Amino acid sequence: MRQLLSLLIFSLIYFIASSFLISRSLKNSLDLQTAINQKKITAEIKSNGNYSDESVDYVISNNTNQILTIKIPSGTLFHPKDSGEQTLVLIQENVLTLKSKEKREGTFNAYCTESNDNCPTSDDEMTLGRNTNPQLDSLLQHFRNNKINSSQYQQAIWCVTDGKNVSNIVNNSHYAELREYVSELTGQENTWYSTPQNVQVNSNGSIVSTTKAITGEISFHCNKGTQVFQDVHDGNGQKLISTEPYRTVRDGKITYTFTIKVKGWDEGNYYVRLHDGRTEIKKYSFQI
Repeated sequence: MRQLLSLLIFSLIYFIASSFLISRSLKNSLDLQTAINQKKITAEIKSNGNYSDESVDYVISNNTNQILTIKIPSGTLFHPKDSGEQTLVLIQENVLTLKSKEKREGTFNAYCTESNDNCPTSDDEMTLGRNTNPQLDSLLQHFRNNKINSSQYQQAIWCVTDGKNVSNIVNNSHYAELREYVSELTGQENTWYSTPQNVQVNSNGSIVSTTKAITGEISFHCNKGTQVFQDVHDGNGQKLISTEPYRTVRDGKITYTFTIKVKGWDEGNYYVRLHDGRTEIKKYSFQI
């Protein structure tokens, strides 16, 4: 009985102490910029040279004798010193709880909002700002409310901030809803195909994006035994590629995945033409 009473007393003391610490922490909850302005923290925020994902390094020190909860809200912008370099945006809110006089180092996952500017210079200081683009705010909220793989964050952001094509977002069952959302948000057509990008940073720090391939689902109706030819033409109608014909094995709808490598092709309009040797069955247009 005495042991049980001691355990209950200890548990009560622990609960009260924990509640007190949590209450103090919540009471001292500040956003990052406010905490800096009030000199409750010292913060060094620098680029590490990346334009997406783990791209902004920080060292934050608690200058007080209290526990501080520091919030870095979604939509926080990280501005480089050089206006010709990219501003990065934070997607997910970060929360740091710092003990008295604690120093914390880490990295924020932030993404480029200016694909035509150079990557931020490594080890250069960055200043804080808040996003004022309502379309970007909507997209960030969509990211937070849906389980979307972060591999698609950057292309989706560039669709909003830089007018990049929605086709740069992968078009499959995992990302169909994201493609549809970004298409509606930006007013772009949700194309039948995807244009997966090879994104590199050149020696000058500029983003260079090239289309690796065209891939998408093609479907048409025909009779069993129809001989089907597949040709690829440029915008002037010149035939570039012609595949060996095949015969359909059933009546009705035929569906297959079309993929073609287009590295090195000129930008412009192209189309896939399906025909039986005399009559056109269907035509699918695409852009590079």
